[in-house]
Amino acid sequence: MHDVFISYEKETKTIADNIVNVFEKNSIRCWYAPRDVEGEYAQSIVTAINKTKVFIIVLNGKSSRSNHVLNEVETAYKAMDEKGLAILPFKVSNELLSDAMTYYIKRFHWVDASNHDLNTSIQELLDKTRNILGIKIEETAKEKERKDNKYFVYDDDFELERLSGQRSLLEKMTHSTYKSVYSRYEKPLVLDVGSNDGYLTHKIHQESNARETIGIEYDNLAVNKSNEIYGSENLKFYEFDIEADDFNQNIKILLTKHNIEGFDIINISMVLLHLKNPFKMLKVIRRYLNKGGTIIIRDIDDGLNLAYPDENGYFKKAIEIVYNNPRWGYRYSGREVYTYLSRLGLSDINLETLGMHTINMDFYEKEALFHTYFGAILHDLYYLRKHSPSESVEKEIEWMESHIEILEEDFLKKDFMFLLGFVVYTAINN
Repeated sequence: MHDVFISYEKETKTIADNIVNVFEKNSIRCWYAPRDVEGEYAQSIVTAINKTKVFIIVLNGKSSRSNHVLNEVETAYKAMDEKGLAILPFKVSNELLSDAMTYYIKRFHWVDASNHDLNTSIQELLDKTRNILGIKIEETAKEKERKDNKYFVYDDDFELERLSGQRSLLEKMTHSTYKSVYSRYEKPLVLDVGSNDGYLTHKIHQESNARETIGIEYDNLAVNKSNEIYGSENLKFYEFDIEADDFNQNIKILLTKHNIEGFDIINISMVLLHLKNPFKMLKVIRRYLNKGGTIIIRDIDDGLNLAYPDENGYFKKAIEIVYNNPRWGYRYSGREVYTYLSRLGLSDINLETLGMHTINMDFYEKEALFHTYFGAILHDLYYLRKHSPSESVEKEIEWMESHIEILEEDFLKKDFMFLLGFVVYTAINN
């Protein structure tokens, strides 16, 4: 089932993609071609229009003259009277519209993006759609907006310590996955996206017996230190901003420098949650995954977290503080990975790991997990106090300072169980 049908001409597909991305992040289900076509193309479109509640048309001069778009609008026009469908034009240019299109849409209020910021206009379109569907904003505000967050700082000693603790826990969980991937290749070419302090990149390089490995990281100090500690003729680290508009061009230059065309293994560990538009980055990266190559993505989803027993709701409160802290990234990122990989046209998509839990962990492993997650909250709150002070941050600091010891004591009890929403996906470019 879907709430919204998106009509567009191929010239405006990128805009349609953006609308769908924003709407579906806000729990509004969309239908658009070719993603959702099932069976015979024309019949699938007619059926989808007749079952939708809102018909959105991405409107410019070319779409107004497209026979396919006009057919969709005519079908929607009929369904408007018969089924109560709402038509919502989204005008993206000042081009003159065809007479046929003007006939159909002149009576409707437009969202005019032709002279306004596209993202702002899509938000207006979202608000109008919510009103039509009768959805209150608070019902869809369960997930905060993604924001770019260059969180890793090499000279932050606490961050390095947290990374080390996190790494030891993840290695135990993901060892078999990486080993299986390595077995597919003899001397693979490897790219590690978000190489941080270089440790994991170096480990992958050694264990995969890579012919050549490249690590990319935005923090210049981390890149320099990684090259100093781990760098070699076949293992290099480079400073990259993977959200920059010139990312694709810079990757091309890097490949030319190394005289390679692509990679057999691309590793992306705990990166997507810190990106404003992860799919944009993944579309670039996917171009450089060799035929038969494997992509590995490790990410987080706090929607899967479970703490029990939590009679006083202290763990729930602490997790909410994490969710509201911009340094911790977009905490529902993990659930989106499968959709991204599918849209990239990759195959053999596997959810290798779903959740890290404390069952059967020894005391020291539980202690490490506590300090990696809950123990790090105060450090980041102090950072926010320094850089973005506010009354809410002060209240969260006060609460955490008075509850951190209680949380740790309860966490380390034998009958306490914590499940962390850690996910690992692999996919192959067949």
